[in-house]
This record gives sequence, structure tokens and C-alpha cells, in this order.
Amino acid sequence: MLNKAIFRKHTQLFLYMIFRHYFSQKEIILWSLKNKEFKDKDSWENKGQFRDKMIKLGVLKKYSYKEFKKIYPTKVKDASIAYKKSHERKRVILKINSLRLIELLIPNLLNKFDSKILEFIPIQEYAKFCLENKKSYTIQEYIQAFIYGCATQKIITFNHPKITKLCETFAEYIMVRYDEKMSILNNEITFSRDLFEKNIKIYVESNY
Repeated sequence: MLNKAIFRKHTQLFLYMIFRHYFSQKEIILWSLKNKEFKDKDSWENKGQFRDKMIKLGVLKKYSYKEFKKIYPTKVKDASIAYKKSHERKRVILKINSLRLIELLIPNLLNKFDSKILEFIPIQEYAKFCLENKKSYTIQEYIQAFIYGCATQKIITFNHPKITKLCETFAEYIMVRYDEKMSILNNEITFSRDLFEKNIKIYVESNY
């Protein structure tokens, strides 16, 4: 799925959305136009266009400002930074399900693990790193490199079966897909491995 044109063409946009996590529709349209992701805002928000396709795939979730403020009161200020005027607060807030992008490569990932375990997958920090380095890989290549980094972390997890199972799930996916071409993403692989090891260490030391 991630090798389809709609994903390949908008790699930088996906990285930005993952990094932001919560954002207003106005913010993402302004960013998209500034970075030439779309020719006009209609390409984003018109019925059946990019936003609706991502909602249908479970990658994006749409909220009204009022709904979002009720569910995520501590996040609403940052999420709505593009809405400068009070009347704009009736507009749309969006949340990206970043792990759904991984699930498009590893089916049923989200059903196999509880939310506490999934929180330790550091894709938001990884996306920020990839954005800042501005390379020309596809979103699928970026996420495969992320999975490979997570699959090769070195923290011993034998006494933590949920983490062990998560690492094995990543390893099973990448084992049959790794080739020498992935070595060009070595910086991304190393960064994701370091992030995941840091999170696993927190998990292990906190005795979940």
C-alpha cells in the first residue's frame, strides 16, 4: 500500500504529519501549499480528495475543534496554532494514526499489542529526524528503515514477553525484505534503533 503514488508523492507531508501528530486542517493546508505538496487547498479538503482517502484508510481522524478540546484538552492549543481568530475554532482538527502506516506494511499490528506497548514505538521522533535531514526516500523506505532499526535493537527482553513479541514481529517482517539497498538508509536505521532501545530500557527499568 505505501508504495502507491499517493504515499510516494507525499512522503515529506507524511513525515510532517507524523512529527506534528495533532494539527488543524488550516495548518496542514498552509504547510502543503508552501512545500508544493498540492496545487491548491481543494486537493486536500474536497470530498474524495487526499484527506478523505486517508480517513478511509484509518491514517487520519477528523474532529471538530469542540470535540477535540473535550477529548484532548491539553493538546488543543498546540494542535490549533494556525487558527488565529475565534471564528476559526469551528474548523477541523486532525490526528494522524502513525502506527497505521506501519500496519499497512505489517497487517494487524495494532490488534496484536495493547496501547501501552505501542506507545514505546518512537515513530514521532524518528519522523522529525527524517524531516530535518531532507533526503529523497519514499515513505515506505523510511518506514521500512524504521522497522529494521526497531527489529535489531539490543536490549535483552526475555523477561518482558510483550516487548519480545513486538521485536519479533518487526524482525519477521523485515527478514525477508532486507537487501543491500537498505544500507543507504543506515543513518535512519541507526537512529530508530537508538530511539527504540531508549524506550525499551525505560520499559524494562519501570517493571511494567
